Amino acid sequence: MTMRHSLRLMSPPTLLILVLLGFEVIGGGRASRLNRWESGVRMPTEKDDAEDFDGEVGTRWAVLVAGSSGYGNYRHQADICHAYQLLKKDGLKEENIVVFMYDDIANNELNPRPGIIINHPQGSDVYAGVPKVPFNFLSIDNMDIEYSLPYRIMVLM
Repeated sequence: MTMRHSLRLMSPPTLLILVLLGFEVIGGGRASRLNRWESGVRMPTEKDDAEDFDGEVGTRWAVLVAGSSGYGNYRHQADICHAYQLLKKDGLKEENIVVFMYDDIANNELNPRPGIIINHPQGSDVYAGVPKVPFNFLSIDNMDIEYSLPYRIMVLM
């Protein structure tokens, strides 16, 4: 009578979990430093050194871009209009918000609410109040930039 012994130390899921835990314990291959982020890459609100408080007050700008066009990409323009409304509501000056987007969905024949763009099914109009200035991005030269920058939104034609 021959006995076969099958030697099985651990099941594959258990072995995988132990390997992953071991990898995490040794640091997961990351460089071993206390601060994982580069010291020069911080948000403006993360000022912790005395040299960061030099008395300079900057101007906050927002550049919003929706590069797609067509009613099939409705959400891209709707999200940009919604972001514009949120930035304005949070106190960013209108003249410091620059928006590049096509303007082809608000009055699109497929839009069930002509002239209105919503961000979610029960949402209100996020298109209203967003200023529009026709602008052809491909025809930029130095003169165009000087005249276009004061505008708050540039609708790609």
